[in-house]
Amino acid sequence: MTNIKTIYELDQIGFFGPFILMFINIYNLLSQPYYLIGYLVTLLMNSGVNKILKGIIREPRPEDSINITNLEVHNGADIYGMPSGHSQSVSFSTVFVYLVQKSTWLLLLNTIILMLTILQRWNYRKHTMVQLVAGSIVGVLVGSISYLTIKKMIETPAMNKRELTE
Repeated sequence: MTNIKTIYELDQIGFFGPFILMFINIYNLLSQPYYLIGYLVTLLMNSGVNKILKGIIREPRPEDSINITNLEVHNGADIYGMPSGHSQSVSFSTVFVYLVQKSTWLLLLNTIILMLTILQRWNYRKHTMVQLVAGSIVGVLVGSISYLTIKKMIETPAMNKRELTE
């Protein structure tokens, strides 16, 4: 009985992985306000990219999926499974915060949550493996591009001049 409860608790971590990583990353970026603002803005953009891709691709989710909670309501573009929004979100968050902080421990923590999220989505038949991999790839790309864009903005002379006058 204890093993089943432990597995269910790990599944809960996986299901809420995008939110858990968001709060972990917000905390870790508090001392870097420009990156924090950039993270929050591009996190929303990443979600928008997912909705657009789902609307274009229109690949259905697997049949006979299992709901882990009553919070799982699929409507709009969310009825589609390609790419996985959960895997895209956790991959985005993991890559972005690692590129900013270069922390091995934070990377390890985020990767564990990332893996729990992907496993939960697979085990509950919410996505095919292709949908999960595609979501992860999109998340890594959006996270990398977001980081590079924000870094370039922070390093521009106008931004540096503003910091000196504040």
